[in-house]
Amino acid sequence: MRISTTTFWKSPPLIALLLINLLALDPTVLFKRHTLFILKKKRKPLAFCTLVKHESCSELKSVYTLPRERGKGYASKVIKRALRRKKGVYVVCKSSLVSFYTTKGFRPVKQSPFALRWRKRLYDTFLAIVFGEQLAILRN
Repeated sequence: MRISTTTFWKSPPLIALLLINLLALDPTVLFKRHTLFILKKKRKPLAFCTLVKHESCSELKSVYTLPRERGKGYASKVIKRALRRKKGVYVVCKSSLVSFYTTKGFRPVKQSPFALRWRKRLYDTFLAIVFGEQLAILRN
C-alpha cells in the first residue's frame, strides 16, 4: 500500500467516487486547489482525504474509504499522512463523527476561523432540518 498526493483532476476514478457520493463528500474539491492524499493498493484507491489551505487556516475535508474497505484503519493512515508535521488543522464534521476525529488528535474548539464558522452556521440553521444533525468544528 502506498499513499500519494495529487489533485482530483489527475485521478478520474476519484472524480467518479466523488460524484457518486456527492452528499457525503465536498464537491468543491473539484474547483479549489486542494491537496489530495490517496491510499492505494495495486493502483486502486482504497481511501482518501483532502487538505485545504484557507487564508487563515488549513482544513481536513472529504475523508472517504470505500465501503468494502472500512474498519481496516485506512482512513486513519491517510489522515495521519495528511497531517504529518501540521498543527492547527481544523475539521468540520457531523456531530456523530466527533469521537472518530478525537481519536485522531482533534479536539472541539469554541473559536474558529470565519471561513469555517459561516458554513457551520448555515448548515446548523437550514440543513440540520433535513439531515437531523449539527456540525462540530475540531482542531488538532
